[in-house]
Amino acid sequence: MPNRGAFGVVLTLHIITAIFVIGPLAVATMTAPRLVRGGDAALVALRGTLRATRSYSIASIIVVGLGFSIVTKGPYGTGRSVTDSWILYSLVLWAIAALVTFFVVGGSIKRAITEIEQGRDARRLIGPIAGAGGIASLCWIAIVVLMVVKPGA
Repeated sequence: MPNRGAFGVVLTLHIITAIFVIGPLAVATMTAPRLVRGGDAALVALRGTLRATRSYSIASIIVVGLGFSIVTKGPYGTGRSVTDSWILYSLVLWAIAALVTFFVVGGSIKRAITEIEQGRDARRLIGPIAGAGGIASLCWIAIVVLMVVKPGA
């Protein structure tokens, strides 16, 4: 079923924004543990990763906003509701992923930067960063599955 007109344009923007916002966010969370392991030599890159995790977490609101703008305006009048299970679960998973990335991953990276700057070993923070990043990545994957399969739709 083709998606024409304004719906098709906004759906395309929603998908493109998801690729260019969530993609780098997922990559940043996956590379952070290796950068922490790199210590002082990786400090510049680790600072960039902190900026990326914080800014892209916030920017993911754009993806949600674009999705909201089309949720009730499906092609050929087949609008959906935010209460549809696959949309509601996707919103919950997005909130979990964005908050975990911003606060847990970002907070742990910030602590690692501080420890490295003070000459201490920050490798104890690799576990929380990797674990939280893994949780966020699983949420992003589940959202893609829900958007494609649309269970109950």
